[in-house]
Amino acid sequence: MYLGIDQSLTHSGVVILDGKGNFQYGFAIKPKTRGVTRLKEIVATLRENLNPEFTYFTCMEGYSYGNMFGKAFELGELGGIIKCWAGSGLIVAPTTLKKFITGKGKLEKGIDKKDIIPRIVKEKWGFETKDDNIADAYGLARIAYLYEHQDECTKTELECIKAVRIF
Repeated sequence: MYLGIDQSLTHSGVVILDGKGNFQYGFAIKPKTRGVTRLKEIVATLRENLNPEFTYFTCMEGYSYGNMFGKAFELGELGGIIKCWAGSGLIVAPTTLKKFITGKGKLEKGIDKKDIIPRIVKEKWGFETKDDNIADAYGLARIAYLYEHQDECTKTELECIKAVRIF
């Protein structure tokens, strides 16, 4: 099973693909709390929604501090907790994820990520969601799958796979 997590303090996306890369399940985590309670809520939601009988090869998005002024420590704590929970996996830089999904590392100015990413994910892989965090999580799960099936990659996808970090 391949698990993609687009983690955030306010709205995370999670997607699971099966061993053949087919979509199995996806969900959003939108905590209503703050501080340590929020971190516990996120981990509890992961535990409630993921089968402990399965082993998940996890891929998570690297930190994007640009719009998180003052939240860097909390975001780091969340990432650390997810890494400890997952055990091992891949970290993908935000620009690498965008390149993997769109074919380009950056979106053109004036283009809203919340609209374009779900549309491209649907066009490219047939996975439909209106939630850009779940669309990102789908891309991350697809990276996890293709990391182990590199013979199925396009040239751009392979460039992105080679740029991931292992945790």
